[in-house]
Amino acid sequence: MKISNSNIRIKQLISELNISQTEFCKKTGLAKSALSNYMNGDRQPRQDQIDKIAAAYNVNPAWLMGYDVPKDISNNKQFDSSDDSIEFYSYALGSDGHYHVISPQTEEKINELVKAARGCTYEQIDFATDLLSTYSKRNYEKQIDEIKERQKKFKELRKAHKKVCVKTRRSHESKKTT
Repeated sequence: MKISNSNIRIKQLISELNISQTEFCKKTGLAKSALSNYMNGDRQPRQDQIDKIAAAYNVNPAWLMGYDVPKDISNNKQFDSSDDSIEFYSYALGSDGHYHVISPQTEEKINELVKAARGCTYEQIDFATDLLSTYSKRNYEKQIDEIKERQKKFKELRKAHKKVCVKTRRSHESKKTT
């Protein structure tokens, strides 16, 4: 369950670490203006920014987003998909920074993955995610290659069709003149 906002959690983290905003920005790679916007609540950090902060200070990304979960990450901690504090939505943040609706089929597959992840460590889940990402990229590249191949065949067919049309037209023109 969400009990806070990112701006409050970021302020809390900086305060607990007793560091300056400049130090925080250096370690996370955030721009000072972005941090200022997050802390003032003018903007919410994108998922990639949350992930940078979480990685830099070894805190739970869900905690940074304001969820009622432990702040610290432990690689031995096991994922429990029955945890009521985890909320699943029918949309996801894409790599382009925009939210996208998830189809029911994709949502079903995600739920199957969540069930399969019970008892896995976060480290194992991260590894599986990397593998899926690599597979998806390869699959995407394969689809692009197939599309290019189809385009090439289509162009060849169109060229052959054009030749037939030209021959047919010439044939008709020669018949008209005779």
